[in-house]
Amino acid sequence: MKNILLKSLVLLFTGALVAGTFAADETGTVKNMLKHDFSKLGKDGLPVGYKVTFDKASKGKATVIQEAGVNIVKLELPEQGKAFLDSTFLLGMKKNRRYLFTIQLKIDNQAYTGKGVHFFYACAYNTGNNKHIYNKVMQQGSTDGWITAVLPIDTAKRPLLVGAKLFLRSYYVSGTYWLKNPMLIELPKDVEIKAHYILANDETISGPLLRLKPLVK
Repeated sequence: MKNILLKSLVLLFTGALVAGTFAADETGTVKNMLKHDFSKLGKDGLPVGYKVTFDKASKGKATVIQEAGVNIVKLELPEQGKAFLDSTFLLGMKKNRRYLFTIQLKIDNQAYTGKGVHFFYACAYNTGNNKHIYNKVMQQGSTDGWITAVLPIDTAKRPLLVGAKLFLRSYYVSGTYWLKNPMLIELPKDVEIKAHYILANDETISGPLLRLKPLVK
């Protein structure tokens, strides 16, 4: 089962499987555990189960576009500021389990001036105790296409993450951010995956931090 699952995970990360389920073995499937992905939209045209907020400085705007039947959340920050796309629901994780969160994202011209914190992150955050774990995109530049952020969460080692929500946030930056296909799956015991990113050219960047570089056209 281990080889079959790993192959399926690779397909998931590269976008060949982007919704619903992926094969875990010859007889079963593993489902996306998120109560809400981006597939259902509310009356405001934004994904059900998520709250979008911007600070005034960003002059930000959120819209949803569709490509190949997939809803994509677009966050635009013309000026340096903050943009939050936060789940209103809990991730539903249990103690002593191992999970994997993935999301596909594209960043165009993340930029900032001044000192302080400047980044985008995908974060499992427990607002009750401030415990969190994240993948973070730093520095200035663009992703040059879609990338996949891969974040393992082990609640045996970090039990205080049970009760976490999903935060997708930009802090004190300008730029345009596209987000699609958020997924949370439970991992079997025999699969080990560390935090990493898969770039548009299929290169893998290990670790939870990705440092952007300006694109040279």
